[in-house]
Amino acid sequence: YVNGEIIHNSVSLGSGYYPILVRLNNGFNNIEFEALNQGTSGPNTAELRVFDENGMEVAKKEWNLMTGGKANMVVVKQ
Repeated sequence: YVNGEIIHNSVSLGSGYYPILVRLNNGFNNIEFEALNQGTSGPNTAELRVFDENGMEVAKKEWNLMTGGKANMVVVKQ
């Protein structure tokens, strides 16, 4: 979810990254992950990387989520 809206409702995890690109609003942006299930080898790993308009990484966070677990990050865009 980004600011309460579902951005991608189903992602199957694999061994590599699965990028989901979103544009952030000016001000506060709430980004949330929810683990719908754990598959055969839980917990799920969620990772968020935030890049600026020049492609520079400005933030990174990783979580291990059990079924129903949620993780969030607030990103402020100026």
